[in-house]
Amino acid sequence: MSDPLNPFDAVRDIRPDQAHGDEPSDPWLLARERDRLLSFVEKTPLQPRPAWRPPAIYPRLGYRDERAAIEFLCRAFGFRERVEARLEYDTGVLAWLEHRDGVVMVGRVNHDVHHLHSPAETGAATCMLNVAVDDIDTHHDRALAAGAEITVGLSDTFYGERRYEARDPEGNLWHFAQPRPATTEARP
Repeated sequence: MSDPLNPFDAVRDIRPDQAHGDEPSDPWLLARERDRLLSFVEKTPLQPRPAWRPPAIYPRLGYRDERAAIEFLCRAFGFRERVEARLEYDTGVLAWLEHRDGVVMVGRVNHDVHHLHSPAETGAATCMLNVAVDDIDTHHDRALAAGAEITVGLSDTFYGERRYEARDPEGNLWHFAQPRPATTEARP
């Protein structure tokens, strides 16, 4: 019960996750501040993160089980969810997953409004998502250990990258690649 003579009691009664100010929260600002706080707590250098908004173009993928997809994409492919940006609805979740400066939006299939389908429903993927990674061999091993279906094994291309391709549990296609140094011989 709040004491009307103590102005701080009213503030103590408000749950921070339920309090909404006049301005909507900026999830990108919240993520930067989270990184700053963790850097201070863990006594590690703050990794610079540009103050950016979502890119001008980004894919939104529809999944029948978007919660499982979010967990899988983070665990198998190393994406990081912007938890501050997650939107919870009665019908599902909408989440932003990031890798470097790239973003993918993951949500529930939506047949009525957005006409989004999962490849698991249609039997075919309609696009492939291309992702640049720093250590392709380690990335491949992580994805394989997490249960990703590898559709094209690790290989070096004539155009200068080492890559592999995988399918997520609902059938979306992913192409992961790392540039090869110009002086490195092609590996089988």
